[in-house]
This record gives sequence, structure tokens and C-alpha cells, in this order.
Amino acid sequence: MQEKDWLSLVAVHSDSWLLSVAFYFGARFGFGKSERKRLFQMTNDLPTVFEVVTGAAKQARDAAHNNSSKSKSSGKPRQPEPQPKEVKVPPPKMEDESGEEEEEEEEEEQG
Repeated sequence: MQEKDWLSLVAVHSDSWLLSVAFYFGARFGFGKSERKRLFQMTNDLPTVFEVVTGAAKQARDAAHNNSSKSKSSGKPRQPEPQPKEVKVPPPKMEDESGEEEEEEEEEEQG
């Protein structure tokens, strides 16, 4: 395998891992709809590791810059979305050994 191909493969796996971790923590800490949307937009605003490694990020940014002067607006100003209250999610309960004790008690009663 050539070095460039190997580096591209590592970059793709790094991108998927970074996205997975970002959205895992987003779900873990109870991100609301607006926070998830903001996280999604932030990840899309930046180039991926793969795009940086292969050089596609520079080409995409240049193309977006050329097309930005041609974009049209709808004429209506966009209404800001209301910010929902932050929801606190308790951490998951750790299972203790109480389940094993219950099984032992049941076995003693039966046998």
C-alpha cells in the first residue's frame, strides 16, 4: 500500500471517530435541538481531516468563494430560533453487585 493511500485511509477513520465522539458527547450531555444543529453546522463549516490530507479542502473553499457572490437571498429576514432551556440528564447508574446477591438468595430458597 502506498504511503498516500495509507494516510488517506487513516484520515477517513479519524474523521469518523471524531464525528462519533462529538455526537456521543452531544447525546450524553443532553444537547437540545439547537445545540445539535449548531454542532452539525460547526462540523460542516470546517474541512475534514481527509479533505486536508488530500488537498480537496483548498479546492472546495476556492469554489465556494467564487460562488458566494452569485448567491441570492429570499428577501425575508430569517427569524432566530428560540433557545430551549438546558436539560440536565443524570449520569447513567452503575450496576452494582446487588443483582448477584438476589440470584444467590433465590437459589438458597429453592434448594
